[in-house]
Amino acid sequence: MSTDKPTRQPAGGAVTRRRRELFAGAAGALAVAVAETVAGAAPAQAANGDPVLQGDDNGPATSRTMVLTASNTEFASLADPNTSGKGSLGVFGHGQDAGVLGEGAGTHASGVVGDGGGNGDGVHGNGNGIGSGVSGLGGSASGFGVRGIGGPSSGVGVQGEGTGGGAGVIGKGGLGGGKGGEFFGSGSATGVVASGGPNNGVGVEGDGAGSGTGVAGFGGSSSGLGMMGEGGPPNGTGVQGTGLEAGDGVLGVASAGHGVHGKATTAAGVGSGRTIPVAARPCRQPVRPFSAGAASLPSAPGSPRQPRPGWR
Repeated sequence: MSTDKPTRQPAGGAVTRRRRELFAGAAGALAVAVAETVAGAAPAQAANGDPVLQGDDNGPATSRTMVLTASNTEFASLADPNTSGKGSLGVFGHGQDAGVLGEGAGTHASGVVGDGGGNGDGVHGNGNGIGSGVSGLGGSASGFGVRGIGGPSSGVGVQGEGTGGGAGVIGKGGLGGGKGGEFFGSGSATGVVASGGPNNGVGVEGDGAGSGTGVAGFGGSSSGLGMMGEGGPPNGTGVQGTGLEAGDGVLGVASAGHGVHGKATTAAGVGSGRTIPVAARPCRQPVRPFSAGAASLPSAPGSPRQPRPGWR
């Protein structure tokens, strides 16, 4: 006689409920594990007092992030909303040799690029003492020390404004006979245009040193004029020369042509006999040559010349 009893099989509905209970328990355990992991991880962003995270945006912070060396010899600040009292700054650096140094690695890469906002300057520099506000050193292959390109709507490439009796722009040629300034017009445009001040200022003034010429002009290769003057309306003189003592007011030298040649429509081409009162003759003091110690700048007629510090 067999003692085995028939095994009772659960109904189909009981098996389905059992499986659902197992899946629900597993899902709940997984959710708890994920929550514990997230709770123990570092935050995705760093705010005040949190460490800076690499490869991620950090913030929002309400004060600057600063790095300093011993005795504050060098320091750098990031994202400063005027904590230092220097205004809103993205980057501020202080060093013994350079506050900020940028190096471009590409063939034509710039070391430092600045974009001004609104009508602001792209790059602004303030010199200290006799130091220059902005200084540029050209590359070894005859590179420009400073180069400026004007904006698309007839912008000026480089502009200089002097203060007091200072010159707007000064150029000093190299020791190998370099020119102090050299300008080239585009197309048929003029190379140099100068406008005198509103109170009878001189447009162009040249002071020669020693036996040098104050202003020299050389005409173009196709019979161009070396120098041309056009008087203002109604009866202005185109070119005037005033000699000192026994010197000639105007001297013309030619090898085959006329030394001085004049053309007129209703009067003599070259007149004579006109006397200019001595008091009306412009007379300028001689200019001292440019030296490393001081440079004499042109000043208004009758005012004393003031030396200024030379180039470093």
